[in-house]
Amino acid sequence: MKKEKAYKLGVGQTRFRKRFRRRQRMRKIRSCILWMAGTVAACTCIALTGFHVSYASDTGMIGYIEQGETVITNKMSLLLREPTRGEVITCRLNVGGSSHTFQRRVIAFGGETVEISDGCLYINGQLCQEDYTEMQTYSSIGSFSVPPGCYFILSDNRDAGPDSRDGLYISKEDMIGSALEPFDIRQVQERLASLEDMALDTINTVGSLIR
Repeated sequence: MKKEKAYKLGVGQTRFRKRFRRRQRMRKIRSCILWMAGTVAACTCIALTGFHVSYASDTGMIGYIEQGETVITNKMSLLLREPTRGEVITCRLNVGGSSHTFQRRVIAFGGETVEISDGCLYINGQLCQEDYTEMQTYSSIGSFSVPPGCYFILSDNRDAGPDSRDGLYISKEDMIGSALEPFDIRQVQERLASLEDMALDTINTVGSLIR
């Protein structure tokens, strides 16, 4: 083989190897981008279907949830089970002819009797120890019979409302889900800013690989 042909063949093989490696990098980059897009889409679907985001609109649960705090509610938690006594839920209450979202504590179930006397809560005549609240009202507000299929809910801040003391019993359909621990929205914003910086760094890295 002549030197000229050997040289051309070597140059061609070098170019071919460069194009082959470039295609490999592009395939890896496309796969990574598709994987990231699929992961984001899956997480978004789970977040939209499984969780509910709301704000504490009043001081009813002060001490556990402060007014204005962001509350994440697990919508899936109450699909296969009943709420437990003392559990904090996010629910819809019809107040003033319109539906509003509140966080309240489940106190009693259908068929039970609830009484608040001198700041003490009685269920079916038995004293209920409430370790979760220190903001109790010391007035006597009478006895309530919870209708079948309904739930009796109360605010931890007994000077606030609305709740079942106003005749607002709720059904399972009124419950959005179990309220998780509240969090500061500023922490989420800082986390999103950090993720944005990571995404920009990834884009710059991908751009340098393509070049």
